[in-house]
Amino acid sequence: MDVADKESIRKAVQVVDQNEGKLNILVNNAGIAGPYFPYISDEDAPEHSRMGDFLFEESSFEAWIKVLQTNTVAPFFVTTGFLSLLQRGVHSGTDETASVINISSAAASMMLTMNNFAYPVSKAGIDHLSKSMATQFAVCKIPVRVNCIEPGLFPSEVMGSKEELSKLTRNPMPGAFHPAPMLRPGKNEEISTAALFLASPAGGFTNGIVLRVDGGLALVNP
Repeated sequence: MDVADKESIRKAVQVVDQNEGKLNILVNNAGIAGPYFPYISDEDAPEHSRMGDFLFEESSFEAWIKVLQTNTVAPFFVTTGFLSLLQRGVHSGTDETASVINISSAAASMMLTMNNFAYPVSKAGIDHLSKSMATQFAVCKIPVRVNCIEPGLFPSEVMGSKEELSKLTRNPMPGAFHPAPMLRPGKNEEISTAALFLASPAGGFTNGIVLRVDGGLALVNP
């Protein structure tokens, strides 16, 4: 499924509808990093002293739109597209709920850009979208909980391998002031069990929260 294409989402909904007739858990996990500009934090870079000029010329509306479209807007369309199936996954007359989990980033809680303006802005957007959806669904008596996870550095297609991140996490990341206090990347079970909590009956009384799982990265970087 292409999360940034309505027709692709519509077809995915049809497949799940035909095969299962309902949905209990939806995880919006697709994301892209967007363009980095290392000279933002590198005071020795010749571009640093003329940062505004270079950012203006090297940035594009198209690049910003692509990041926001994938990281912030797509979860809205995927969630609303599957909402009827999520409602159908709940037994009427019970206190059950379906669960939507949006994957954000610790960057959403940090004011530092980490040499990338678009990415943290897009992730702050999905944090707010999650709370807005949770609130509106509750007001409309739709039995679908919406929560959000803010991961730190975990091995992934976007962030790199465990070996690459193990080296990176011992020092401040480019654009950061301090490394995460744990001085290591997150483990698979540390992110998966957070999602399991939110999706399972254990998290049945949890709605509209942003759960940061970042080893303290955002605590030591404003």
